[in-house]
Amino acid sequence: MKYTTWIWITYLAGALLTLVCKWARYCYEGKKLKKRISTCTTEWFFEKSANNGVSWATTLGVVWVGGYLYVERITFFVTATIPVAIPIAFLLGSLMEFWTPNITKWILSRMPFGSK
Repeated sequence: MKYTTWIWITYLAGALLTLVCKWARYCYEGKKLKKRISTCTTEWFFEKSANNGVSWATTLGVVWVGGYLYVERITFFVTATIPVAIPIAFLLGSLMEFWTPNITKWILSRMPFGSK
C-alpha cells in the first residue's frame, strides 16, 4: 500500500475515533436521564434542526478537505508546513472532528437564521 493511503487511513481513524467518543459521551449523559442508547443515538444523529443538518454536512466537508490539504501537501494552506507522518495524521483527524462542529455551530448561531 502507498504511504499516502496509510496517512488517509490514520487520519480517518483519528476522526472516527473522536466521533465515536463524542457519541459515547452523549449516550452516557443520556443514560443518566434514563434514556435508551437507541434514543440517544437517534437524537444525536438526527436532531430536528436546520443547524444540525448544516453542521453534519459542513463537518464532513471540512474534515475531508482538511485531510486532502494535509495529505496532498497543498501549499497555499498552513497544512503544507506540517510534516506528513502517521501520528500527526491521526492527531489532525481527531482535531478536525473535534473542533469543526463547534466552530460551525458557533458561526451558524451568529447568522440571522441560526437562532431557530
